[in-house]
Amino acid sequence: MQQMTDQMTRLVRTPSDWMQAESRPLQEIEAQVVRTLHDLGNSLLAALTPHAASARPAPDVACACGQTARSLRMRLAAVITVLRRVTLERAIDRCPPCGTYQAPLDVQLQIAPGSFSPGLHELLALLGAAQDSFAQAAIVLERLCLVQVCPNRVRAAPEDLGAALADHDQQIVTTAPATGTLLPAEQDAPSRVDLSMDGVVAHVHDVGWKEITVGCGSTTRTRTPRQRPETLVIHDSALLRR
Repeated sequence: MQQMTDQMTRLVRTPSDWMQAESRPLQEIEAQVVRTLHDLGNSLLAALTPHAASARPAPDVACACGQTARSLRMRLAAVITVLRRVTLERAIDRCPPCGTYQAPLDVQLQIAPGSFSPGLHELLALLGAAQDSFAQAAIVLERLCLVQVCPNRVRAAPEDLGAALADHDQQIVTTAPATGTLLPAEQDAPSRVDLSMDGVVAHVHDVGWKEITVGCGSTTRTRTPRQRPETLVIHDSALLRR
């Protein structure tokens, strides 16, 4: 607690000295406060996470093969969170019969070394699905959380979410006859669907030159803004892109 108190005092004093150095606009002050809050949160998260594990790791841990794994050593693992990268130390166990290594704290915290925390993974899935591109989602994430993630890593989060939702829906369909579960009712068909198509000729590996077409089906709805009643806003909702 004393170590955290000293660190928080130091982090708070830094923007205070920065403020007194010269006159600054509100935008700069706001950005500096946000960075300080993230630094405080990162320090607090890094200090609290080790307490999730026992001070003395158990010498023997049950293995999935049915045998007993023995504690080997302590190793560091880095995880990227909504409060930036956090490094924690945890025990590594090894099962001599099957040779499997495991880290009980990783299972408890639901993390993997070098991966995203569950909270950041969920946020990436939402941003990846809501933004126009994965690159744009990465930009929004950096503005919101001060966390830099490449667009390719953003792509994995909504794909994982989509696969999980598809498996969930398939499980409902598969078990519905046995469990008597009622399937979700299909939505009423829209009165109008707008279709658009486009195409490009591209060289496909092992195939050669081929025309690739893209189609989109969508519906539209209109709305009159309160601030500007003389205008009409049209919203487009995509139904299917292929």
